[in-house]
Amino acid sequence: MDPIYHTYLQIPFLNFIVSIIMIVGFYYLGSLIFLNKSLNKIFSSISHLKYQKVLISVNLILFFSYPIILFTNHGGLLLKLISFSILMLGLVKIFLKFKSKFKIKKYSDYEIYLVFFLLFGYFLISIAPPTSADSLDYHLYVAKILEDLGKYPETLNHFTSIIAGSGEILIAIGLNVGSEQLSSIIQFFGLISLLGILKKFNKQNIYILIVFSSPVLIFLISTLKPQLFHICSNAFVFALLLKNFYLNKFNLKDNLSFLVFSFIFIIVSIQAKFSFLLSSFILGFIILFYSYKKKILFKSIITGLIFLIFFYLPPLVWKFNIYGGDFYELFYSPITSNIHGHAEFKQMLQNVGKRLSYLWIIFPVSLRDLTQTLGLSSLFVLYLYKVGHSKNTLFIFAIIFFISVSVAIGQNTARFFLEPLIWTSLILSHSAKLVINKHIKYIIYLQCIPTILMLFYGVSTLSPSILTNNLRDKVMNEKALGYSFFQWVNYETKDLKDKIIYFHRSVGLSPDVSKVVPSDFRYYIFPELEKARLIFDDIKKIDPKYAAFYDFQDVKVYKKCLVKLYKKKEQIGYHATRNPLAKGNSYDGFIYEINVSLMPECINLKETKWKN
Repeated sequence: MDPIYHTYLQIPFLNFIVSIIMIVGFYYLGSLIFLNKSLNKIFSSISHLKYQKVLISVNLILFFSYPIILFTNHGGLLLKLISFSILMLGLVKIFLKFKSKFKIKKYSDYEIYLVFFLLFGYFLISIAPPTSADSLDYHLYVAKILEDLGKYPETLNHFTSIIAGSGEILIAIGLNVGSEQLSSIIQFFGLISLLGILKKFNKQNIYILIVFSSPVLIFLISTLKPQLFHICSNAFVFALLLKNFYLNKFNLKDNLSFLVFSFIFIIVSIQAKFSFLLSSFILGFIILFYSYKKKILFKSIITGLIFLIFFYLPPLVWKFNIYGGDFYELFYSPITSNIHGHAEFKQMLQNVGKRLSYLWIIFPVSLRDLTQTLGLSSLFVLYLYKVGHSKNTLFIFAIIFFISVSVAIGQNTARFFLEPLIWTSLILSHSAKLVINKHIKYIIYLQCIPTILMLFYGVSTLSPSILTNNLRDKVMNEKALGYSFFQWVNYETKDLKDKIIYFHRSVGLSPDVSKVVPSDFRYYIFPELEKARLIFDDIKKIDPKYAAFYDFQDVKVYKKCLVKLYKKKEQIGYHATRNPLAKGNSYDGFIYEINVSLMPECINLKETKWKN
């Protein structure tokens, strides 16, 4: 069976080379943006500009492209224009050569070696093809629709697509030019931005290691999920405020530029992933205090309102026009609750990790969850009491408020507490007189060892896939959820022109998403209820003629909806996972002809877990 590729470029190593050229292009675009003297002055106040060039160029592209794609019919053309423009910028920069010459330096401080090994490992794992479950589900699926159709999906049957945002634009930009791992490499460059700030704030590398040794970074960098990059973008705004709150280095023009780019970063983060609403709200609150102190409060409020009306509200209006419901609900929720199943879906998102103790954020529940924790770095939040003087009060209060709200209503997962950890590291590193006890440092040094070992295990099992087609296919079969299933289904249905409803979440693995009908709605609805008919009417309108199953339990549920068996294969594969301690069992594959016009009456409720 043929391997599954996400782009027209089916040579893995060339795919990697294109990704690097694209990163160089973003870097060069950032260099051009920083020709603006005011921006140069603002950004260089907390970091050397070379660390921030990718950060600013990516944020600006997302900021301007997202509303255009939502509200025009030229999204596909715009994405291609951006993709090939960045590619050309990268080629031009390489042709002109880098101006800086890299020299190998000798260091006596072993902390710098720990930083190097961690960074090198994060980079190597970021260049592997997407294998995480969410990446192969809605992140890649939505990006392929953007690439093919130039717009976001508008169907009711795929709930996870509804929470997609501007982050999928980055994936689509990569796919346009043959790069499937561009988004994960950009997540890595979020860390580079943070590195630049921490290096400028303090020469002690322990503050870098507090963040970089956290095991959850392995998970965040090895995925297409647009989270780590925007965590670091918001950290940049936090650092700007922390550094300049009590200084008067900026004139009026500088402060207005400061406000504009802070609002851009904040809005882009929320549009990429709605969970950034909390940190963005906190940063907006601090910006008001900053504006009052700089005597530009009125200008700040007007600027904020302009950004709110012209850049934040339009995506909400788009979503309201598609899905209806209570418009005001979209200010505090990624979806409205008017459609049956949406409330249950939101509840599922909020309840992630709630069954576990919050100690899970520090210590893994089991060896299987090692990359789902912040580790012992979390304990450095307690160090804030040593720097609790008046200049840090507002920022420490922001961290306490963030943690309190997250505990009360947020997800109980480490990645949602990574922001306060980074903000803590920024405050501590900015406090020049603080001395970290050497015995406390040893805790972080010890944490670096398992993190580095896990990193290089991931590198050894995932990253070789960029070298040859055979290695890529082997890695994907072993590590990518549903790869063998979709490989088989793609092969058996390649000559079919009809749509297929998939009872497997990794719909991004389909080479032709125009034929894909996802079915994750089935986890959140009660089919017998009248209000569920809206979902089934949408499926009837799409009218898939085939259904692909990997779980025979689903076959029993929909048995009366099925016309006849089209293809079957036993032992098609096993439930692949990147975690060596969580390998699943084998399963069979089934492809049936289906008559969706019989839904929902044909569904066997006795075989479901949805009984109302």
